[in-house]
Amino acid sequence: MLKILTPLCLLSLLMHTAAVGQTANDYFKKGNKALATQNWEAAIKEYDQAIEIDSTYTLAYQNKAMALQNVKKWEQAILMLQKASILAPKEAKISYQKGKVHLMMEYTETAILDFSTAIELRPDYTLAYYQRGVAKQKALRQQEALSDYEKALELSYADTESDLQSKTDIYARLGIAQRLSGQLEPAIENLTKAVERDPKDAIAYYNLGVAKCGINQSTAGITDLTKSIQLKSDYALAYYQRGLAQYNTNNHKESIKDFSVVIQQVPESNLAYISRGYAYATLQKYKKAIPDYDKALAINDKDAATYIRRGFSNIGLKDYTAAKVDFTKAIDLNTRFTSYAYNNRGDVSRLQGNYPEALGDINQSIALDSLNAYAYHNKALVLQAMGEKQSAAIEFDRAIMLNNQEAAFYFGRANYRYEQKQYQQAADDYTKASELNPDYKQKEIKKALKAVENKKE
Repeated sequence: MLKILTPLCLLSLLMHTAAVGQTANDYFKKGNKALATQNWEAAIKEYDQAIEIDSTYTLAYQNKAMALQNVKKWEQAILMLQKASILAPKEAKISYQKGKVHLMMEYTETAILDFSTAIELRPDYTLAYYQRGVAKQKALRQQEALSDYEKALELSYADTESDLQSKTDIYARLGIAQRLSGQLEPAIENLTKAVERDPKDAIAYYNLGVAKCGINQSTAGITDLTKSIQLKSDYALAYYQRGLAQYNTNNHKESIKDFSVVIQQVPESNLAYISRGYAYATLQKYKKAIPDYDKALAINDKDAATYIRRGFSNIGLKDYTAAKVDFTKAIDLNTRFTSYAYNNRGDVSRLQGNYPEALGDINQSIALDSLNAYAYHNKALVLQAMGEKQSAAIEFDRAIMLNNQEAAFYFGRANYRYEQKQYQQAADDYTKASELNPDYKQKEIKKALKAVENKKE
């Protein structure tokens, strides 16, 4: 006789079968073990089994999403999290997880909304503030990112959920955001805490070094940048910043080495070519500087500043024709450097003895920028060469009034005053030039001061 099972008996039989076999929780635990050993595919299968038995198992959806995101199946991970959020709409962690997946997908604004939802559901959610800061930083919303990192740090002291690494990351991210916002001293404080907690964080050391260089602690900055390079030997940005720091501490040969490494690692880096060229030019190795400027301009032929730099190197080689071509190209680009280009082209004409042409360019420079002290200085030199002494004196004074920290201006006026037999005033200017720049024309200054003393006797 066929026995018909009542609904109650059927339910009893199903429960018995589940008890004899695997329960949803059993599969969930197996999934967690696979997740812990990064066996993502196995974890996904176990969570699927758990969900098949219990379609309301919220944590199984969440953990399956974690496994899916690790195999870059982001759309499927989001689908799992959406199902989880339907089952548990007030669970902040689900919105947080969605935010992390959207961040991996480069859906930055969507991620920010997800993290914001998590924070609304749980206002003390440290990691949600931290990750929202990461997303905002990616969206170039630096000040907002800074506020989120600060809040995350404030909450982290009482937060037992975020692990040590998370707290370390908060210090690092906060420090980076502060550096990018120009808050260098707080940045140094937080980045120092970050590297103390994680001495293998090359990025934190890099930012710490850059911040220290920004407050004129170049030697300490070089130490941190070196540590960053030791941890990450292909870190081109760290080599570049160390090169700049080496240059600023007059270690020009070392800076050239660093810029050379950058060029090896990133051959299309026109900044590295420009910087190495500038270092060569500072050492008066103009024949080496010019090929670097050539390569930089081959990468970007609209860079007026580099045409001007190459023009200066051509002046150093006394190739005035090539220098004029460079300054003219800079003028034709019509940028904020145009005034300087006119002034420099005028100076080349002065060196060639073509004083009317020199005055024409220098006056055009002043018309474009009436605060260009270098133009007034060059105009003074032209007028002096033309024998217009009184006019030259006025232009020397104007140059120094606009910029009283340039040794060349005092040196130029000192020469003029010496010619005018104003020996004490000339001596004062030579001395001032030497004080401002101990490396500037020291032989000429010493010789001139000796001549002044002889004249005064």
